Amino acid sequence: MRKSNNHASDTGAATSDTGAILVELAIVFIVLAFLILGAIEFSFAYSAKAQLTGAVREGARAAALGKTTAEVNSAVSEAFDMPKGGSTSVATTPCAAESDGDATVTVTYHHKYITGFFGQGTTITEKGVMRCGL
Repeated sequence: MRKSNNHASDTGAATSDTGAILVELAIVFIVLAFLILGAIEFSFAYSAKAQLTGAVREGARAAALGKTTAEVNSAVSEAFDMPKGGSTSVATTPCAAESDGDATVTVTYHHKYITGFFGQGTTITEKGVMRCGL
C-alpha cells in the first residue's frame, strides 16, 4: 500500500482559515469596541444626570427657603460638580412673599461626550419643585 502525502493541501487550507479568522476577529473587535465605548459614554451621562438631580433638589430647597436667585444658583453649582466641557443654565421661580405656592428650579445641562463617536453630546434637563416655607 502506498501512503498519500496530503500535507501540501492541508497547509493551504490552514492558511485560508487563518485569514478568515483574522477578518472575523477584526469585525467582532470593532463591534465590541463600539459597545464598550457606548457603555462608557452612557455611564458618564447617567452620572451627570444623577448629580444634576441632587443639585436641582438643593436649588429648589434654597428657593423654597426664600433665598435670592444668586444664592439658589450658588447652591446648584456647589451641589453639581460639572464635568469638563459641559455648560449649565439655571431658571428659578422663587416663592412669593405671602404665598404657600411652590418654588421651582429648572437646570439645563449640555453634556459633552468624551469620545465624540456618538455625536457632540446630549442635553439633560431636570426640574425641582418644593413647597414654599419648609
